[in-house]
Amino acid sequence: MVNKEYLKYIKENLSTNDAYCQLAEEAAELAHAALKVLRAVNNTNPTPNTIIESIDALHEEAADVFNALYVVLDDYEFIKVRDIAKRKMKRWKERLKSKDV
Repeated sequence: MVNKEYLKYIKENLSTNDAYCQLAEEAAELAHAALKVLRAVNNTNPTPNTIIESIDALHEEAADVFNALYVVLDDYEFIKVRDIAKRKMKRWKERLKSKDV
């Protein structure tokens, strides 16, 4: 769970614009880290990082995205996002099942 004291300090000292810029930056870095994992796994376009290092970097970037989301979303919005994620996960499963038919 997030440290409320740290979160409060960040929200009080970072503009909304800067918070959203941080979120966008971290999301882009997460996407880049996911691509690095694929490069490490597939090894068709070699990267100097091992698979483990690439996955560790992915975890780091995911944590950065979570932290940025904590800053830009309030508690209600987090609940809303969680509910949307549940619905989307179900839809994803259904799409995969229909592909198997």
